Parts: sequence; structure tokens; C-alpha cells
Amino acid sequence: MSEPKKYTVSLLEKEYVLVSDETQEHVNEAASLVNGLMKTIAKNTNFTHEKISVLVALQLASQVVAERSKISLCKEKTKSLVELIDQTLYEVSVASL
Repeated sequence: MSEPKKYTVSLLEKEYVLVSDETQEHVNEAASLVNGLMKTIAKNTNFTHEKISVLVALQLASQVVAERSKISLCKEKTKSLVELIDQTLYEVSVASL
């Protein structure tokens, strides 16, 4: 990662300055995702910016939790497959003696 830089992003027509060590492209993509979610909620409700922000945060947190669960499952499956491969290789090597 590089040195932290200041970036300006626009969320629901409001400018925010943030500091990040991520690239401009990364920050822009994250801001675009958040802004899109905020706009979706805003067009269907009369909620305040604060409430919209909280709802978006909860939605993104829920997605993170779901992805972590998928990653955990993949790790478990990978571990099982490695153990199966190791066992099979052992059996093959013993059989060839």
C-alpha cells in the first residue's frame, strides 16, 4: 500500500474529504457503490441523510458477514480436499512399495 492521500467523494450531492492509502480508483469505486445504495434508498423514502447512511452501513455490513461466511466455508472445503489428496498420495506411495 502507498502513503495515505486525501480524496474528495460525493455522496448524495454532498462532498466528503477522506484520507486513504488505497488508490484513487479504489476510493472512487467504493464511493460509487455507497452513493448508488444511498440513492436507491433516498428515491424510495423521505429519510434523512443520517438514516440513509446508517441503512447503507448495515446493508454493507450484512454483505461483509455473508462473504466472510462463504470464505470460511471455502477454507473448510479446501482443507478437506487437501487432506483427501494427502491421504490418497500416501495410499498410492504405500501401495507402490
